[in-house]
Amino acid sequence: MAKKGAWLSIGDRIGNIIGAIISALIIYFFFLHESMETGFFTSAFQGSIRNYFFAMMWVGVGVSLTTAIIGHRNTSRFLQAASAFFSSWVLWQLYRIFPFDFSHFTDFMWSWSKIIFIWANNPIARIIILVATIISLITAIATSIAFLVNLFRK
Repeated sequence: MAKKGAWLSIGDRIGNIIGAIISALIIYFFFLHESMETGFFTSAFQGSIRNYFFAMMWVGVGVSLTTAIIGHRNTSRFLQAASAFFSSWVLWQLYRIFPFDFSHFTDFMWSWSKIIFIWANNPIARIIILVATIISLITAIATSIAFLVNLFRK
């Protein structure tokens, strides 16, 4: 019999669904940047780096929805760990190549919302991407350990 804490609460499941919806909106935001050719994505944003960038986000959406549907913590951990390893690798590639120009990040936002991102520039964005890479890698390792410990626990 599974332990009481092995299953997600309804709140956790709803949180995963809300997270997936917010992620889809963020993907749409970046898609608009690309389709409107705002200048946010530089000429380096093409081919595999472009595909990895969008795949990383869609994989995250898929993992969130799968976690909400399955609802079992350890079953979901394998997907979460795989997604985190993939994300850390993609983020590292984005850090190395840095195919962004953050002076265009707010180009098509409403004027009132631009103030929120006044701090966003290329050096700060590079730091954020590097920190996200490290956090994603740590998350992947910790989630993998939790998955394996629970898998082999009797």
